[in-house]
Amino acid sequence: MTPANISVSEIITKVESAVRSLDVEQADTVTLCQAEPPKPSIRKEERDAIKSLKKDSTFMILPADKGCDNIVLDTDTYHANMSVLIETVPYQPLHKDPTDCLT
Repeated sequence: MTPANISVSEIITKVESAVRSLDVEQADTVTLCQAEPPKPSIRKEERDAIKSLKKDSTFMILPADKGCDNIVLDTDTYHANMSVLIETVPYQPLHKDPTDCLT
């Protein structure tokens, strides 16, 4: 299943990175203009329902932790759950960005 929300630039970037591993003759045969976009994995009614939910600020649509599913949550419930998670799990504020040490 291909997500419908992949941008054209992301598709081109991924194809370009894949083409780099090909030799010159093979790379010349790859053309994007002949490619057809994937068929939608959901019906129009489902797509319209998702669009209307995205416009409503009382709901949040988030990707699931596993799989290719989405989760629709009430925004207040989401914020309450995040507050509980932050308060009960041993998180601590960082005083500086650790990126340099990790790289």
